[in-house]
Amino acid sequence: MRPRGLSERLTLAVGLTVVGALIVITTAFSLLLGQRLDSDVSDRLHSRASAELSNVVVGDAGLRVREAANDGVLDAGLWVFQGSRVIEHPRAARDLQAAAARLARDGSGATTVGGVRLLAIPVVNDGRRLGSVVAAVSLAPYRRARNVALIGAVLFDLLMLIGALLLARVIVHRALRPVSEMTALAEDWSEHDPDQRFGLGPPHDELTQLGSTLDRLLERLAASVRHEQRFSAEVSHELRTPLARLRARAEIALHPGRTDAERQDALAAVLEQTDRITAVVDTLVTSAQSEAAPHLGTAQVAAVLASVTASCAPIAAERGVDLVTLDAPEIRVGTDLEIAAQILRPVVDNGLRYGRRRVTIDATVQDGKVCFAVRDDGPGISVQEATAIFDPGVRGSAAGGEPGSGLGLSLARRLARAAGGDVVGIAESSGGHVVVLLPAS
Repeated sequence: MRPRGLSERLTLAVGLTVVGALIVITTAFSLLLGQRLDSDVSDRLHSRASAELSNVVVGDAGLRVREAANDGVLDAGLWVFQGSRVIEHPRAARDLQAAAARLARDGSGATTVGGVRLLAIPVVNDGRRLGSVVAAVSLAPYRRARNVALIGAVLFDLLMLIGALLLARVIVHRALRPVSEMTALAEDWSEHDPDQRFGLGPPHDELTQLGSTLDRLLERLAASVRHEQRFSAEVSHELRTPLARLRARAEIALHPGRTDAERQDALAAVLEQTDRITAVVDTLVTSAQSEAAPHLGTAQVAAVLASVTASCAPIAAERGVDLVTLDAPEIRVGTDLEIAAQILRPVVDNGLRYGRRRVTIDATVQDGKVCFAVRDDGPGISVQEATAIFDPGVRGSAAGGEPGSGLGLSLARRLARAAGGDVVGIAESSGGHVVVLLPAS
């Protein structure tokens, strides 16, 4: 079965690494041990053959083996040949006797027969080979020693593997425990309290880097939630008034006691409120989209002013207010035409509602910003209202019974800030003055 968790995968990786290392070490140990045992066998054979050779005496009658104090020990596994004739030999199986005779004929060399290693060295006198001494050593003790050593090495490898796996599991579990705890906390905070943060400080290792990443993720999630809540509240607030008026006008048109002229006026009001709802929805949606992914297009300031003037002309005609656009220089604004128009339109609409006879729009460039100055000859903005009128649902004291929900300037400022600009109110008693700042291109 495949390991499911990261801890299991890391432990398995450590286990496989340890197994590979132990196989290499054990194989190397086996080869070195085999070479060492072979060297010991060769050394022992040479020692025994040389000791026997020192007892071989060359006489007139040929080769003779003199007796030694340890002769009984030396005779075990030793042959002395004069030419191909055996002078002295131990009790041994026929295959060993035959192997010793073959080595004697060759004069030197080594061979292995039935678990016994044989070595022949020549008997030389005056440069002439007279015979051979053959020594034999059983390999059984060496093989038993090698098998015991290999079994011990395998058992040691198993113990090492088990210990490494247990140690790796403990270390990995402790190392990943903070990650698991942070993951659980982040999941809980994302559902119940997205304003919580880990606050581990500047990243300096993997855990603090994870904490910083999760903090940024929670910040984006909290901002998204706040944005969604604010968008829903603004949609509900902004559409409530025109929908109520739309319903009232429709009820007037459907009332059986109304005249044709009254029904005509009611239907015209329905169309007007429908256009207002459409404009509000477009502004809200554009604002939400711009905050999520601000547009980076460009547009001519003259084209922006022309679009705003055309869309606000019906309101200006209805209010009897002159909408004047001062000559705009050949400059460009660093946002899309539609975005710039939707930012400026609520500000101009606000000036037309409070202005008495004249509303002017002027555009200049200051410090890398395009400044749209919207002035009216209305009651103006007080110092206390210069900031408050941009809050959702807040309307100036000069509004009186004017229809509206107090969201136009709020949406304009939010959309402008999403595009890298701003909307500010200038406190003046001689008339309304609102400045729209957008990046210049």
